[in-house]
Amino acid sequence: MKKRIVSLLAVAAATLLLAACGKTTTQTKPTAPKVDYTAAKLETALNAGKKVQGKTVKFKISKIEPNSAFGFNLETGKHLNFISKDGKAVTKGDTVTAKIKKSTSVVGSWVITYSGLKHNGKPVASKAINKATTTKAPADGTIPTDAKHEWFFNAKKNVFYAGNETMTLTKSEVRDGLDGTKVLVIYNTIRNNSTKEQDPSNFYMVINAKQKTATSNVDLDVGMMNSDENGNDPLQQQEDNLNNALLPGKTVDTVLIFELKNTNPVTLEFSNSNFETIGTKEYAIQ
Repeated sequence: MKKRIVSLLAVAAATLLLAACGKTTTQTKPTAPKVDYTAAKLETALNAGKKVQGKTVKFKISKIEPNSAFGFNLETGKHLNFISKDGKAVTKGDTVTAKIKKSTSVVGSWVITYSGLKHNGKPVASKAINKATTTKAPADGTIPTDAKHEWFFNAKKNVFYAGNETMTLTKSEVRDGLDGTKVLVIYNTIRNNSTKEQDPSNFYMVINAKQKTATSNVDLDVGMMNSDENGNDPLQQQEDNLNNALLPGKTVDTVLIFELKNTNPVTLEFSNSNFETIGTKEYAIQ
């Protein structure tokens, strides 16, 4: 009897071994990333001043601008723009996830750089996009009048060359802002170097104003002018010029306005199309 039991056990063990050896391994599906925000919730968080760097957002692409002023733009929600240097193999209507690197407020819209774009849990491949050939800034310090050079800030001439557009800083002053605030007004001219209409207000995406408080070096919000005795905005024309489409080869007078926190100096940071700082300028507040 013992021999029969041992024999049956041996047969069972062999059967299990053969079954294990013949078992096929099923391929695991891509793991969906943990999502912190939808597009709508992200916009609410950004408007509330929450820090979202490093968070993951899931959104449906409503529009793609492959050659925007700052790169390959995936638009979603009401005012969200996801910007990358390279093109992405996605189409309008795709639902994707991305990890937020930096977010910048630009006159009611948000410009967001990101990493780790995924579609259906799989990394999205980069793809070639049409880009204008760029050359280095002229060594003699001259300011180009075309859009074919790398971006730069010339501190001596107070010129910020940004490819399609050039900003020349002229003067600055502190004025009364809305609701009892004080604002720093930076006067400038903007030239369209390209062959297409451009949006001068895009400069708010790549110019950041910072001012130190008692504890931090904070980013300043875009300010608003107080009305004069007649109820008019004294800088309305310059503000309109900043927001109107600028024709090719034309130059307009505009203003940048930042709401001040105190009387400490303000530092302007000028960034390139990859949102990397390429120059700074300090303004004394009196």
